Amino acid sequence: ETFLHPGLGVSFTVPDGFIIDNSAAAVTATGPGDIAIRFDGVSIDKNRALTDYIRSGWVAGLDDSTVKQETINGNEAATAHAGAEGWQFDIAVIRAGGQVYRLLTAAPSASTSL
Repeated sequence: ETFLHPGLGVSFTVPDGFIIDNSAAAVTATGPGDIAIRFDGVSIDKNRALTDYIRSGWVAGLDDSTVKQETINGNEAATAHAGAEGWQFDIAVIRAGGQVYRLLTAAPSASTSL
């Protein structure tokens, strides 16, 4: 399945076996092995570094050593990994068009699918 938002210029495809649910608050997808994906947008100060935003407390169990500044499709971004309460998370935040988009993937700690 593919999520496409032409107005934002955003699209992504989830693996086979995943089901996308598009709500006003977020786009989520669930798949085999209790793997889940969440995509949403937040407004943060345009001068705030995305690495600082990831470290600001909204990510439980953040592994600070994994926080990295990145460029994704020409956009400022940051990525990280976290683990909490039996779960592991991959986090990406991307600044585009005055908004920050967050893509989080969650899997059970024992999973090798993340």
